Amino acid sequence: MDITEQISSGLLESYVFGLSSEEENRQIGNLIHQNAKIKEEIVAIEDALIFYASQQVKSPPATIKDTLISQINYSSEKKIIMHPASVASRSSNSTIRFLAAAAITLFLISTAGNFFLYNNWKNAEHRVTALNNEKEQLAQELNVQEAKFKTVGNDMAVLQSPYNKPVMLKGMPVAPDAMAMVYWNTQTHEVFVNVHKLPAPPAGKQYQLWALADGKPIDAGVFDVTDTSHVQKMKVINTAQAFAVTLENEGGSPTPTLTALYLMGKI
Repeated sequence: MDITEQISSGLLESYVFGLSSEEENRQIGNLIHQNAKIKEEIVAIEDALIFYASQQVKSPPATIKDTLISQINYSSEKKIIMHPASVASRSSNSTIRFLAAAAITLFLISTAGNFFLYNNWKNAEHRVTALNNEKEQLAQELNVQEAKFKTVGNDMAVLQSPYNKPVMLKGMPVAPDAMAMVYWNTQTHEVFVNVHKLPAPPAGKQYQLWALADGKPIDAGVFDVTDTSHVQKMKVINTAQAFAVTLENEGGSPTPTLTALYLMGKI
């Protein structure tokens, strides 16, 4: 095997890393003694390894000093048979190789630890985000339930108040099956309407409630017919003898359209 084959065989790298056998150590010791190019190649490998380690690990922990000393002392006790010409080279480079290997090991451990911590942090971040989303969803559901309870409470207060006078509004010829209930408070003069049955208004149209006092209509406001399960608060009416509902343009009208009279009921 010529010099070029020996350099490219990988045996020199094994020698630098301390992975070669005793026989290989003898052979390389002889080569170092006989050929300066082999020695230069080994030095180049060691320099490259040290440079790589120095780029990856800036400052090893202080505890590495004691570990290195103990390892060096332990290594010095081993009996390794080597060619006399290679002993000086091996002993001078063993500490450098060990430092480089230790630096690489520390770098790999640090990298693995950082990767583990990063994954844990990302998992915790996702969990916090999920918990916040769940919290917001629960808060929204709670608000909806509170609104429902409040609405039910208001409905019960209207229906049970002895001052709220119920007035049944019956369907007119244009809608004979229509029906609604009006509750007029005789003290506060507040007005509430509860729709039981009314045809859906055409696009651009809306139902409007009127109070009739001394034969004159008084606007009590427009209302929605899609919510038939709750009472709707209307405008305050100070005096009334009857209530009626007409179909008007969306937003209401200043005067009722009598040809579109849907409901009426006397107090």
